[in-house]
Amino acid sequence: DEIFFQVTDSLQFNPDVKINVVFFLTEEYYKINKDWSAGAAQGIQIMIPLKSGYKSQEYVKGLLAHEFTHTIIHLKTNNRCPLWLNEGLAQYQEFTAANGSPEEMRYDFQSAYQNEFVENQNFMNLRDVPSYMQGGSRNQVTKAYIASYLAVRCLADFYGESSFDTLLSALGQGKSVDEAMVEATGKDMNDFQSEFEEWLRNL
Repeated sequence: DEIFFQVTDSLQFNPDVKINVVFFLTEEYYKINKDWSAGAAQGIQIMIPLKSGYKSQEYVKGLLAHEFTHTIIHLKTNNRCPLWLNEGLAQYQEFTAANGSPEEMRYDFQSAYQNEFVENQNFMNLRDVPSYMQGGSRNQVTKAYIASYLAVRCLADFYGESSFDTLLSALGQGKSVDEAMVEATGKDMNDFQSEFEEWLRNL
């Protein structure tokens, strides 16, 4: 219930269908989901492998919040959400559930964040997130996840969490990403990218 209300309140959406959480024996899960993952969301079904070594109750709460966010976005946008926003929102909810704050990221992201975004200021265009996540090296995938998360934090800082609802609702109505961004922020993706990079320089 705690995870349900956190995510649905933040994204301003209450599902009118049942969201199933299915637990698999680990070996059965990896027959279905070939890539390594701690869990997966497919449509309105969340799949979790029952494996030993989950670090803590907070870790499990974060995992469930992450995957539940994907199901809510799927329903709210009719599966029309850009990958950076989808993964960024999922991490924002994950860190809120696991750490008590969306500003405290995963510990295993810290060194990559410090190196790429703080010290070298080697930023990523959000339009490139799909190619990095789907065909990049492990470091590129990590960087794409961090960039997505930070972009959502930037949205929240400048426009408030209400911008999440505006963005997702506009996408669900069939508007383009640029149209949805203008509705939520007054800026298209190119202008938001510039604003995002300036925000990163001042973190």
